[in-house]
Amino acid sequence: MSSIAASARFFNEAGRAMSLATHSLATSCRVSDEESTFGTELTTILHTLASVLDEVAESQSSLCDSLTISLAVSLEQFAKTENREADRLVKKAEEDTQEYDIALGRYLHGNLGEAEPPPNISSLSSGFRNLLNKKATPPEDKDKVGTGEQAP
Repeated sequence: MSSIAASARFFNEAGRAMSLATHSLATSCRVSDEESTFGTELTTILHTLASVLDEVAESQSSLCDSLTISLAVSLEQFAKTENREADRLVKKAEEDTQEYDIALGRYLHGNLGEAEPPPNISSLSSGFRNLLNKKATPPEDKDKVGTGEQAP
């Protein structure tokens, strides 16, 4: 969005320069009848061209203003609003993640009722690895319980 806003601002600057150049050309086309060595017919055409060029210059200025207001300003305001919302969501996600880590740590360490500081993530990861790597011991054979014999 910021690139669109920047392009709109650049368009405005370039359009303003083009409008000034068009207006300057229109001024140059306005020659008085006394100064004209072209004759009355060509002088009339040049005056008409100057009027058209002035209108074009005004239209260019209006177009530049409209695009700047509708694109650059609106998009910049929208981006600011959206960035604030995104920052708020990131902060909330971080807080929720921290709460989850605390709750998970309490669950894994059996401290469900106590308020302890959050365990660090590496201890949680190693705790998971230890649980996964433990080999289950086979249950004792019910028939041989209490006889002193070990289950096969």
